[in-house]
Amino acid sequence: DEDGKKCILYGLFAHEVMHLLRTDFAYEEQKSEHYKPSERKERHKIFNIFEDPAIEYFSGNSLSKFLCRCLHKTIEYFYRNAPGIDECGGDAYLQYINAMVLFGDMGVIKGSFTFPEAKDAFVETAPMALKLIEEPNGKKRYDIAQQIFDKICPLWSEHNENVFGGSEMEDLLDKLGITDSKGNADSKNPSESGDSGESDS
Repeated sequence: DEDGKKCILYGLFAHEVMHLLRTDFAYEEQKSEHYKPSERKERHKIFNIFEDPAIEYFSGNSLSKFLCRCLHKTIEYFYRNAPGIDECGGDAYLQYINAMVLFGDMGVIKGSFTFPEAKDAFVETAPMALKLIEEPNGKKRYDIAQQIFDKICPLWSEHNENVFGGSEMEDLLDKLGITDSKGNADSKNPSESGDSGESDS
């Protein structure tokens, strides 16, 4: 209904306000320069997956009760309408990404792991994700996200092999600069980007 639509829009607005208040974009940009463009894009994606629930976790300290309620309803809406992890993602990396998006939204994943490697990576990194979400320092959150990426890098490398058909193609794309100016993803498809449907800032 119309009230529900307005609530979702207010919730998205609140989410973006929290990014402005809590996300250290300058630190991310400074650190991301050390990675090649294709890796930079994925590191940003992983960071955003965990940064979203982190900024939402601290929303009660910065937003009105009305905006907080709308934000919580928005998170619940996206979680309720998201597919289970066994319904999306054709490899272990994508399944891990989707599991972490759901975990960040509500703390519970939907569906069952069909890739044992994705499950192992989830079990190993979930405690790190919880630590990141509760960390008030934006720079430290970014650093923890990169540690998580380092642990799941084998899954990403295999995914990259499937997508690009080998490192030569990836290197060529890096040389051609086939990314946006920051090497960041801009996909709204949760099964491909790990985006929960909320704006990726």
